[in-house]
Amino acid sequence: VTAPTGATPSECIKSPLVIPFDSYDLIIMPPGSSPAMPRHPFLQRLGGALSIAGFVFDIGEMIEIFTPGSDEEFTALWDVGVTYLSGLLSGTNYLLERPHPILPPMVTLNQDVLVTGGDFVIAAGAKYILGLAAGGAAGNAPGAVGGYIAGLGIDVATTGFSAYYDYKRAFGDWPMEVSIGVTVYGRPVILWWPQKEDER
Repeated sequence: VTAPTGATPSECIKSPLVIPFDSYDLIIMPPGSSPAMPRHPFLQRLGGALSIAGFVFDIGEMIEIFTPGSDEEFTALWDVGVTYLSGLLSGTNYLLERPHPILPPMVTLNQDVLVTGGDFVIAAGAKYILGLAAGGAAGNAPGAVGGYIAGLGIDVATTGFSAYYDYKRAFGDWPMEVSIGVTVYGRPVILWWPQKEDER
């Protein structure tokens, strides 16, 4: 997908630039354009409220990390779901929608979901894998404890970053710049919205 044939330079600037790779397309959206699709104002307000709830979930996860017997992964999974719903309601997660008229319909996950989902996957995986690598599988109890503590440190770091990110996003201090998804034709895409200098 490229700018329409015969388009003027100003029209090209307003059209996405699609860079094809072997297994996906990188789509650079017009500078300063918004990633949000039109939504009813009520849905937008609800989506904004849920984005604040995402920050609250992160604080809950941080508390649970240091609470014996708590199910922090369950809370983190809820955080991912609430974050996705927030983006769907606010228009930044697409469900068979076109971010630009010349692009095909697509399903996407926004930057918020990528950060929150990354926190869940990295933290849960790190505690398990480091525990095994440190000797847990071989019955090396001290090694398993050391691996678990290392994984715990990664968990604290990723959850802390996710909380910081959610706080900045909820109050408009961190722009939405990246989404990933797949078009109705099955082509994976990465969407990038470059921000103008005065918007950073």
